[in-house]
Amino acid sequence: MSNGKPGWLRLVQAVDGVAAPILERVTNHDAFAIGITVADRGSRAVGRRAERLSRHILHGLNLPTATDQSRLLTQLAAVEHRVRELSKDFDDVLNTVGKESEHGFHRSNEPAQKDHA
Repeated sequence: MSNGKPGWLRLVQAVDGVAAPILERVTNHDAFAIGITVADRGSRAVGRRAERLSRHILHGLNLPTATDQSRLLTQLAAVEHRVRELSKDFDDVLNTVGKESEHGFHRSNEPAQKDHA
């Protein structure tokens, strides 16, 4: 170990010294940015196509897809939210009815019966 540096570090610094200027010139070029954009769009297109194909195959086998499961989970969350709201509303009504009956009020259209004993 000359210079007090480990061998792997000297190797990395040597490769970096050679590759860095080349990579900087390539990545700073407009063609590089365009190439990356085209590659990204192509990758997304292939992914969408694969998802469509797998969804078609799974539906043909009468199996749910990830999209189906996601949609069902969203619907289930909405139903659970609505049930919580209805439970709160129901509790509020029960509390209101309980308070009215304590004071002799009735919710029906018939007048309250009073005991005359």
